[in-house]
Amino acid sequence: MKIYLGGLIALLLSLGLLLILLTQHHLVQMKARGELVLCLKEVKGELHKFVTHTEKLNWAIKHIDKAKYLIFIPGLQAVAANSERAKKLVMGYQDFTLAQYLMKLTKLQKRCPQTPLAFMTPYQIGLKKFHRRFDGTTYWRKEWKTQIKGKFETAYIQIKEKKIKQLEPQFQYQYSIKRGSVFSLLPSLSGSLPSLSAHTSI
Repeated sequence: MKIYLGGLIALLLSLGLLLILLTQHHLVQMKARGELVLCLKEVKGELHKFVTHTEKLNWAIKHIDKAKYLIFIPGLQAVAANSERAKKLVMGYQDFTLAQYLMKLTKLQKRCPQTPLAFMTPYQIGLKKFHRRFDGTTYWRKEWKTQIKGKFETAYIQIKEKKIKQLEPQFQYQYSIKRGSVFSLLPSLSGSLPSLSAHTSI
């Protein structure tokens, strides 16, 4: 009887210890997910500011570029020349904002590790500046998404829809969080986060 009781107590203690360990692991995972969601929100915020500002400058470049055709109208050659200088200034400023955005991503990298694709941006870029069309505006990539690595899970951000041929560009994003290869007690959020407006907070 004593042996049976001792074995039962040992089993209960083992189960209690296991429950404590599982609870601690669950709390660690909950904290990690909270940090990952904060990173997701911050990275998406910086991304949205960047693409919105870039497209507003594209709008300006496109309309300034139209002024170059004034060179064929007598008396307006000077206006056309000034517009070309203005266009180059805006393009230079746009390249500067690209450098600023990449610096912000570098600072975020310590808290919110991202894959190299994030630094390629949704635009086609070179080492220090945008690749441009004949009118000076930037090129979009056909497909692009960024990934943020958490302790147990990975978050994804993708621009699904965009309306950029206007002064106030609009973007629609899709988010998801997927489990990594590490054992997790938390359910995956993959596919459960709907497409949200760029102005909707997460």
